[in-house]
Order: sequence, then structure tokens, then C-alpha cells
Amino acid sequence: MEPVEAALRATLVLTQMAGALIIRHVLELEPLVSLSADELTARLTPAVQGHLDGVAEGTDAPLAQPGHHR
Repeated sequence: MEPVEAALRATLVLTQMAGALIIRHVLELEPLVSLSADELTARLTPAVQGHLDGVAEGTDAPLAQPGHHR
């Protein structure tokens, strides 16, 4: 994996996690506040895993590389 791709994936994971943290603990918006940690983890896992794997959610197709078209 190219360093640029690794940095992008890491940033996308951080964005997903930071968003959940802000919504749940800073803004305290429902329904995230009321979700158990297990439920929140189960719901966020596919999106985070997709960023780590570099595949579009719900598919096994690799994400398009910047500057390339499918």
C-alpha cells in the first residue's frame, strides 16, 4: 500500500471515530447517547473496516484510486 493511501485510510477512520465521539459525548445527541458501547461498535465497524480494507461498503470491489475512474 502506498503511503498516501495509508494516510488517507487512517484519516477516514479517524474522521469516523471523531464524529461518533463528538455526537455522543460533546453534543450528546440521541440516539447515539443511548446506544450501548457494543451496539455502537457493531454499527460503526462496517464503515471503519471498509476504510481499513479499502473497499466500498456492501461490496468486495476495491475503492477507485484518486485520478482513476471505474
